[in-house]
Amino acid sequence: MEVVTVSVEKNRALNKLLKMPRPLSRHC
Repeated sequence: MEVVTVSVEKNRALNKLLKMPRPLSRHC
């Protein structure tokens, strides 16, 4: 259960980063 919760949190963070336009993406 803990692993699933962590994965969900990571997915949410990734979605937020993808939705938010950031110049850091170019650096990566």
